[in-house]
Amino acid sequence: MSHAKHLARNPFDKPFTATFTCDAAGIVLDCNLALNRLLGEPDAHALNLVEHVQTREMAQLVLRRARQLGKVEHQYLRLKSTHGEERLVLANIAWIEDPTTPHFKGELLDMTEYHQVRQELANAQRLGAVGQLTSAVAHDFNNVLSIIMGYADILLAEAGDREDLRGLVAEVEHAARRGAELSRQLLAFNRKLVGYPRVLDLNLLLRNFEKMLVRVIGETIQWESHYDERVGNVMADDGQLEQVILNLILNARDAVEDGGRIILRTEIVEANAPMVGIDRTLPAGSYATIAVSDNGQGLHPDVKEQIFKPFFTTKGPERGTGLGLATCRTLVRQWDGMVTVESEPGEGATFKVFLPRTQLAPEHAQPALTAESVRRRDATILVVEDEANVLEVITQVLRRAGYRVHGAAGAAAARELIAGLDEAVHLLLADVVLPDGNGPELAAELTETYPRLQVLFTSGYSQSATERYGIQRDSRNFLPKPFTVNQLTAKVEQTLELA
Repeated sequence: MSHAKHLARNPFDKPFTATFTCDAAGIVLDCNLALNRLLGEPDAHALNLVEHVQTREMAQLVLRRARQLGKVEHQYLRLKSTHGEERLVLANIAWIEDPTTPHFKGELLDMTEYHQVRQELANAQRLGAVGQLTSAVAHDFNNVLSIIMGYADILLAEAGDREDLRGLVAEVEHAARRGAELSRQLLAFNRKLVGYPRVLDLNLLLRNFEKMLVRVIGETIQWESHYDERVGNVMADDGQLEQVILNLILNARDAVEDGGRIILRTEIVEANAPMVGIDRTLPAGSYATIAVSDNGQGLHPDVKEQIFKPFFTTKGPERGTGLGLATCRTLVRQWDGMVTVESEPGEGATFKVFLPRTQLAPEHAQPALTAESVRRRDATILVVEDEANVLEVITQVLRRAGYRVHGAAGAAAARELIAGLDEAVHLLLADVVLPDGNGPELAAELTETYPRLQVLFTSGYSQSATERYGIQRDSRNFLPKPFTVNQLTAKVEQTLELA
């Protein structure tokens, strides 16, 4: 058998697998076309495989082990092509103690795409676990926040002119609102908090939101805003759109040092051809854009490719969850838009939100009721809530507002209580999910006996959970947890006005 024929035989040779023969130093003596493609070379003969492994030390270790043990199997290696592309390969290498030319024979199975699919599957499973977790804890977490926010509002009213106490209570309330926003963000990311898009005047929404954004970034960062008065209207959920802008502003704030600059800008983009984004393509049309720019360090191309992936973050574990930008993308996609990023290392970054423009006119919102503006009336309220602390704070708030209030910890207790009352009950305020039934069933039963009874539901569960009981979160007789004293008293008054 000739030397050439001897080297051509490879026990690992398979279609689509890179096979090779190399000498003791790693110099390629023979290979198939798959190795040429893997290394980005038209001909890999005479190349040193050691130079193409991510670390020389790892390559030398694998070859040394194969020589000592006779073979190494199922060893993962990272290869770099001549063009700098990285591939993850599974290596099987055998040492052939040939009396004429001792050499290695091996195969490299490209596992890059397989590994990516496994990572995507792991992320999907992780997202599913997060979804189950957020749904499971949403009710209890929002109950706790309702208690904190309720008592904080009561303390704020009791503080009077004590500015020192008012400042402390305001901090407690601010922290509770941050918790509520985190709960909302997790539910939105998991698509369990469904928004209700309506026609919005984009510039008006941003101008009204700007004061809060300026407070968020702080006094040490320069702020600029520029509004194109022609952008007009878009279709989106106003609360969720504010959440998108806030996430982008917080991201920009974290990217700049003290003395840095953030610019908020609206513009019109008239696309005559489809626009290609990172993960989707928008059809040609007229779009309103919201651009958030910073003069920070910018993004490396590898980071830019992953910036919208769930759980990916360049911040420390104490500062970033990796959900902010992923949530932005999820929400904007609901409105047939997309989010893009333009950045170069050292040149800052610009995130743009593209939303289709609409010629429809914005709805005229009714002025919100507050605890100070509602009209007090003589009314009796039955509160049904299984969480004792939530029941207590709701009862206290409504009694302080001038109502007669009775509390029950469940459906059975509510039936017994209302049957024994000598006075009429004007409003049933019930949690949607109760330990011995549910609010809607209880309301249907009681309204048969008391047809003038008004009903208001509340819940800390996710959108999908409340909808199972036939409750839409945008309905007039629903108050989501957590809520403030103003929100509670205003909603109660609105519901009583229907009587």
